[in-house]
Amino acid sequence: MESSKNGLFVTYRLADPLVAELLLLLRRVAETRLAEVERLNQEFHAAREPLQLSQQAGPRRRVRKRRMQGH
Repeated sequence: MESSKNGLFVTYRLADPLVAELLLLLRRVAETRLAEVERLNQEFHAAREPLQLSQQAGPRRRVRKRRMQGH
């Protein structure tokens, strides 16, 4: 990376155009991985059965009880 200073401002330039190509490739890889993670997340949530109301009440009750006790 190259830089030049003009008063309070500093301008940075890439020392080699290959750096820009590398950054673009890294971005493409990250976007591909992100799409895959999102797909897996959706599949995971679709496969889970929704909690029954009775299953949800227990944890809520415990949280409320802890809050009332000052924890």
